[in-house]
Parts: sequence; structure tokens; C-alpha cells
Amino acid sequence: MFKNKRIADRIQCNLTGIFTIVSDVIIILAAVLLAIPKPAEANNIYKNKTIIFGGDSYIPPYEFIDKTGISTGFSVELAEAVVKEIGWISDIKLSKWNEAQKNLNTGNIDVLITTVYSKEKSKLYEYSIPYHEFRYSVFINRADSEYLNS
Repeated sequence: MFKNKRIADRIQCNLTGIFTIVSDVIIILAAVLLAIPKPAEANNIYKNKTIIFGGDSYIPPYEFIDKTGISTGFSVELAEAVVKEIGWISDIKLSKWNEAQKNLNTGNIDVLITTVYSKEKSKLYEYSIPYHEFRYSVFINRADSEYLNS
């Protein structure tokens, strides 16, 4: 999720039970490429810019803190790769989910990675295009299936 509306694209949530997990990491690259008028100016304006990412400290394999205390996971590595490609510096600050959201709202972080889209949150934040979708299924014992109306 982005607090900054200028560097994100809206996505829609599939209301048929597919929760789209989104990362704001990918949109940074597109925004930077569109915003930089000339390479010489870009070097002066954006050189060594640090983007601070926040997220949940325990969503393995996407984002988590490993045994050595280092933030890691697919979403973390993707964020770091995009920022490195741009020539910026990434700072990853994983914490409990509520704290991560508070950090975005207070400006302590710039981007919140691995978020679930909702209409309510879309009034406050801009979302990037999704980089991964989760599809959930419900399993029930066959003996209990008579209690379900499908």
C-alpha cells in the first residue's frame, strides 16, 4: 500500500473468493521510469534515495525474520531487487502487522508490502498491480458434507 497516490495503480479484488495479495514494490519501477525526465537529472535528484519498506514479520515464505534476525522472503527479495535495479537503497522493517500499518500511516515507512486489497483501505492507499494471487479452498470431512448447502 502506498500513502502516495502518485506512484501506484489501482487494482480490483475478485469478489468470488480470490484474495489478491499485492505488493507495492513493482509499481516503484514504473513510477520512477515515468518520472525521470533525463538520466543526468535523475542522477542528481534520485541518487542514493532510500525507500523504507514495512511488512508483517511472519508470513513465510513471503516475508519473515530469519533465525539470524535478517528480514527475508520472496516479497522482501523482490522489493530489494527492484530498488537495486533503480539505483536506490532499500531499508526493510518488518514488524507485527498492526505496527507495520501504523508505521505507514505515520510516515515511518514508505511502502507496505504483501497486502490484501479492500475497498475501505483503497480510500486511504493506492495499490500496485498484483504480483501473486492466493486461492483458498475449504475442506470438510465427507461425513459432514450433508450439512453444507452448495
